[in-house]
Amino acid sequence: MDVTEKMIKPLTETRYLTAENVDRYRVIVRLFYEKYEKMKYWLYQEEVWNEMRVLPQFSFCTMEMCQQDLASLTAWGNLDTIQDTRHAGTIEEFKNKKYSYQLTQTAVEIERMIIRLENIQYEGFSLEPTLLERIAAAVSEIPEIAVMDPERVSGWWKNFQQDFKRLNQNYMDYMHELNSVKAENMMQTEAFMLFKDRMIEYLRSFIKSLQRVIPVIEKRLSELDRNALNQILESVVQYEKTIPRFEEVFDENQFRENINGQCATIEEAHRLSACVFGIEKPFHIKGNFARETDSINSGVYDEPAGMVTVQPRTKTFRGRSSRTIIYGISKYGTAAFGRTGII
Repeated sequence: MDVTEKMIKPLTETRYLTAENVDRYRVIVRLFYEKYEKMKYWLYQEEVWNEMRVLPQFSFCTMEMCQQDLASLTAWGNLDTIQDTRHAGTIEEFKNKKYSYQLTQTAVEIERMIIRLENIQYEGFSLEPTLLERIAAAVSEIPEIAVMDPERVSGWWKNFQQDFKRLNQNYMDYMHELNSVKAENMMQTEAFMLFKDRMIEYLRSFIKSLQRVIPVIEKRLSELDRNALNQILESVVQYEKTIPRFEEVFDENQFRENINGQCATIEEAHRLSACVFGIEKPFHIKGNFARETDSINSGVYDEPAGMVTVQPRTKTFRGRSSRTIIYGISKYGTAAFGRTGII
């Protein structure tokens, strides 16, 4: 095992799960997580407090308590903060430092794990001899499976691997449960003494199944033509290559090769490609534009479009100039002078 610095350093992000005010901390983090799933990433202190005080269990919460809880979660690394100074109208308001808060990615992953733990269902583990029989039957099907189409072969191969994984997991989970403290306490009860004979018979039945099925599997594998197994593996690899991956779906060059063969003209292919990927070489214009709102949640589509005058960047281009009229007095009287002389 490689012991890294990241593995042995304290995980401060989990402190809120065992802190003194764990009930408030967990509710606040869950509130941020639910807003995160709705793509509302930033929350103000007032928004958190308003959500908390409507809950019957936390109707006693004050704004100061909410502020302290948010500060603690920020110090532990569960929240990121940014100071909102755009609405500060006075120096006093600026000093109060109005913050908006966002869950860190580590806190998101921790909350996801907690939700899975809250909904996990513990079931009794068992040793099923039927998995051994299914594996033996699958081994005997190899000659017939090898000549089938790649899709059927791939489905058979996945089921074959899942049976092996389930058998191994069931064995480890059963032995873990058998050696747990709960099982140790049950063994001291009178009810277990009555159940002991049935349990011993259950384990004997499973061992007998192992002794019966394992030699069958070994014999079938020894008689198996290696070419058939290689053909199955080649079919699985071939089928996996035909399944579009995420990167392949968004591979622009491959997509264009496909649509060029299906579109009637190159112009039609360009239009279809532009609809999927957008303009190939878009122009980006940036500047100090006046905004109608200072909200950080406002996007470019929420604000009106602006007009930008674009001029050619050539040496020969001269912009349109307007004449400036200057009134003066000469020996001939009042006259208006322009750039070219008397007007």
